[in-house]
Amino acid sequence: MAPEKQRHTFISYSRINKEFAVKLAKELKSAGFPVWLDQLDIPAGARWDDEIEKALRECGIFMTILTPASIASENAKDEIGYAIDHGKRIFPVLLQECEIPLRLRRFQYVDFTSMNYDQGVGAAKELLAKLIKEESIPVSARIPAAKERPTQPAIVRSKRPQDNFEKVVPSESARGSIKQSSTMPMAIYAGIAIFVILALMVGASFLSGIFPFTKQSPTAAPTQEIKPTTLPSPTIIADTATPAPQGFYTEEFDRNLDTWEFFKKSGKEKSEFDYTSKNGKLIVHISPKGDAPEGYLINNAFKYTDVQLEVTVTNTGNNANGISLICRYSDNGWYEFIISNDQTYAIYVIGRDGEVLQGGKAGTKKILSGKVKNVYTATCKGNELSLAVNGIPIETVKIKYDFPEGNIGIGFSSPTDLPVDLEFESLKISQP
Repeated sequence: MAPEKQRHTFISYSRINKEFAVKLAKELKSAGFPVWLDQLDIPAGARWDDEIEKALRECGIFMTILTPASIASENAKDEIGYAIDHGKRIFPVLLQECEIPLRLRRFQYVDFTSMNYDQGVGAAKELLAKLIKEESIPVSARIPAAKERPTQPAIVRSKRPQDNFEKVVPSESARGSIKQSSTMPMAIYAGIAIFVILALMVGASFLSGIFPFTKQSPTAAPTQEIKPTTLPSPTIIADTATPAPQGFYTEEFDRNLDTWEFFKKSGKEKSEFDYTSKNGKLIVHISPKGDAPEGYLINNAFKYTDVQLEVTVTNTGNNANGISLICRYSDNGWYEFIISNDQTYAIYVIGRDGEVLQGGKAGTKKILSGKVKNVYTATCKGNELSLAVNGIPIETVKIKYDFPEGNIGIGFSSPTDLPVDLEFESLKISQP
């Protein structure tokens, strides 16, 4: 079997933490560790799902970056369960304060919340080196790749030595010697009592030696128990604690949409909205049925007060489409920016029942019409809402209704009852 250290370390993460995952993976690669990250190691043109499944199956160590978003991700839960059930060595990295899943609490982890980045990387390298040097699981205990089933835990058993239960009887020569001892000449009758006692003692010792099941200790190797990795806690402690990273990142739609919740503001049937993450883009298609359908995807991972949203989107259909950027979404209402390729836009305050409380429509030729790409920037700061198109400021309005904080989101609609075809390439969430 090839040495275990030649197998790679699979890095599992939430796309919200992609920038950290990529940076950490590059640090470990430059230090000579064989790590695998989808953003760096999936070749162009390959199917992402197939490559991820293959890398997870073939890895020797499973690293999972823990944040509130990652532990809420169904994909991340599946990957963690698969790794534990199939005997991978587990390497948690705590990036943000969160409730560590029960199945991960027995493993040593690196805590980036209690140290700065450089210290965290140093601790990660130290722990990864220890895991690579650990004794690998015997081949007989592994599950063949073709029979792996992530939904059924793998049972690792040690091979137990066979016990020898065959009884050994005294040989004929031994019996003869015992018989001869009972027919000795009369001349030594004086010492017969002593001789019989000695013979019985020798016979007992002899029989004890040829019956190994009575007292003899087994000579086979003891059963080797496969134990989970329970190394001591990290020894590197930061001098001063560093705050956990906030929820500012760039969403590139290169994984699933597990932290995004869809809801429909208008539209007869949910099937009118077809949206999927594919090839690093969010592909949206709407088939209207005479009711101007409008839907939203709200990100539940973080809440924001002041936030800036910058979306890059390409129109691949008619000009009759609506793109929405949403901030401070809550049960009380939200702020919404609506932009269309027909060169119109609106900045609204929406109430809890979906009614418009403030705002109206306007137009600008800064919006490129046709099947082209546009970049829309919406800023929610204090009591002001600002819109920019392709880097050019368009309008800033002061709001009368105060929603202190909430989630961010995007929307898509067909205001003129025509099909909508859009490609969201990225959504940058940043501090204004």
